[in-house]
Amino acid sequence: MTVFTQQDLDDFALVSGDWNPIHTSPSDARRLITGEIVAHGIFVLLRALDDLCQLSDLTLATVKCRFLKPIFIETEVQINVSIISEQKAKILVTCNSLACLSIIITFGGTKNLNTLNKGKYSKQSPSNHEFNELKNSTGILPILTDLIYMEKNFPHLINNIGILPTQTLMLSSQIVGMECPGLNSLFSGLNIKFEVNECLSELTWMVQRHTLPIAPIKIAICGGGVSGHLEAFYRPIMVKQASIESIKKVIKSGMFANQRALIIGASRGLGELTAKIIVAGGGEVIGTFYNGLNDAERMEEEIGSISGKFKMVQLNILNGDTQNLTSFFKTGFVPSHIYYFASPRIKANKNNKVDGDLLEIYRQFFVKSFFNCVEAARSVFTKKVVILYPSTVFIDENKSDFKEYVTAKLEGESLYFEQNRQDNIEVCYKRLPRLKTDQTSGILAVNTADNFEVMYKVIKELSLVRE
Repeated sequence: MTVFTQQDLDDFALVSGDWNPIHTSPSDARRLITGEIVAHGIFVLLRALDDLCQLSDLTLATVKCRFLKPIFIETEVQINVSIISEQKAKILVTCNSLACLSIIITFGGTKNLNTLNKGKYSKQSPSNHEFNELKNSTGILPILTDLIYMEKNFPHLINNIGILPTQTLMLSSQIVGMECPGLNSLFSGLNIKFEVNECLSELTWMVQRHTLPIAPIKIAICGGGVSGHLEAFYRPIMVKQASIESIKKVIKSGMFANQRALIIGASRGLGELTAKIIVAGGGEVIGTFYNGLNDAERMEEEIGSISGKFKMVQLNILNGDTQNLTSFFKTGFVPSHIYYFASPRIKANKNNKVDGDLLEIYRQFFVKSFFNCVEAARSVFTKKVVILYPSTVFIDENKSDFKEYVTAKLEGESLYFEQNRQDNIEVCYKRLPRLKTDQTSGILAVNTADNFEVMYKVIKELSLVRE
């Protein structure tokens, strides 16, 4: 059993040169396709090959690997080695009983005895290319090694094939994560062979196949005792909501002047868009964030340049109980509306069995924390407060792959289905259609409704509820 930590990934980034934020920046990773930090695929592959070489002294000749699912930090990983014959072995890397890496190895190679220059790669930002810019791309990377790190982490693999091809294989992570595709990359596989070639200190790469964003880019590599190809998808970029400037052009001035809105989860997605619409319409907004400090600062800079009626504050909506939120609500801002957009990453579950752990995560956000939010508002505020609970059209569409998500949302809806009209709290449920956010961004395009049109209509309706 293996567990990868954030420190493991940071150390690997230093020796591989792959500082892609999906591996090293929690605040950025939360907005990418995985929703959180994931281990470098090559790091996991090297660990798996090292395990194989501990069991067998047959020298590796070729490696073919498919990266099937991401591996998140602090989760248990199983590396299952099967030596089929003196010519072939298979490795299956699993996490939570799901296949993450599928590896086929052939034996019959020769250990590479060449050495290479010592050194580490300086931390840099990955290249941010448009998809079309990658066609016919080429590059050359120097091969450097931190021998102490390498011998500590992959001793059996180095003893089997040599330090040079081991470091070169590691360097393929830098090609994909930093160069091609770079920032917007998703490593999907490789097919390489270990050989003696003339280029010992550099690894060259060139794009061999570049067709559509939904098809992987094929990248040929050669040098450092390795040749073959890598495959990587062009990962969907972070979804940008409409700018405050563009929204102001289509919203009547003063339209939402009656709203003093508290938006929980306002640093991105629908929370971000809602904040912009209300401020553009003359309303006042306090937005909350938890991990997205960079996004919160970006929001304050963008909206603050137009209106002084906007502020971002940090809040952990999961931090406990009603009392915690009661203290937060007593800070002086009295809202007319509360918009509840707190959410974890929404994940599909194609297994017929309900994932109890996933369901509990959803319940924490969509049931328990929402209940605490409503009850804290009831205990603090005396004037009427309208609270939006954004639910999902997946309930009506009976999306079986999202059964845990649908179950939690239904439970959240049922909390205040019957409301006391004499109460100062009014909870409004809206089953929103699929909208374009980081949650819905994927390799394959899906049909989405217009974000602005949907949220503009909802905000107008909630203004009328308050009156």
